[in-house]
Amino acid sequence: MKFVQLLMLLLICMTNAGFAEKTQALPEEISNPDTILVDAKRIVIGQGVHVFVIDRKSMQLERKIGKAGQGPNEFMKSPRPWIPSLIIHLKGKDLLINSIGNTALVGFNGIFIKEVKAPGFFGGFVPFGDKYVGFGRAMKEKISYITLSLYDNQFKNERLLYQVKSPQQRGGKVNPIVMGTFQHFFYQYSDEKRFYFPTDDGTIHVFDLNGKEVDSIKPAYTAVPLSGKLAATYDQFFKTDIRFKRIYTLD
Repeated sequence: MKFVQLLMLLLICMTNAGFAEKTQALPEEISNPDTILVDAKRIVIGQGVHVFVIDRKSMQLERKIGKAGQGPNEFMKSPRPWIPSLIIHLKGKDLLINSIGNTALVGFNGIFIKEVKAPGFFGGFVPFGDKYVGFGRAMKEKISYITLSLYDNQFKNERLLYQVKSPQQRGGKVNPIVMGTFQHFFYQYSDEKRFYFPTDDGTIHVFDLNGKEVDSIKPAYTAVPLSGKLAATYDQFFKTDIRFKRIYTLD
């Protein structure tokens, strides 16, 4: 969509003013991005099972990485509408690309350096210092948990950091409001010394490089109840939408 492309370009230029000598339209197929990352030289856009690498100065497409599939150098399309197919992180001079069931370390030249099995079907890794933090699922006494673990630089599991009961249990239905907050598990953040893990109750857990929880942040907010006409509209949509009706519950 031309409007979406132009809006994206305007936002990028506003936040990175001065890097382009002239504006350029983004590739026509970029219309609904899931991820936008920016470093000193490039803009990285993830959409579906593809990663687009764009030169910041010229705004020209350098490379398109990825294709649909379950084999080497391929990414699986997400079967859930609320979960993106790819979660991408900058890892030094490379890209760490999490897909469904698989994680790949890929150079900006498009060459796949390393591929490893993800810590869970809907799991993945986040670079953290010279190590990684991996999130996945675990079953205990027929209850599903979301897990957070520390891995070494070869993706070997060192220890469990944190676990929380998953809002979706095997064979059960899901309240989309809860699933909306659950998406935070797929957007984790780290800086040079701290890793930040948001959970669905609004708390952000903070870990140091040794995997020790050193702080927690609880943003001040007040929940707004869903009621009246809005609640009825919401209920009708999820009861009838083909993507949600099979697993939907308002309870």
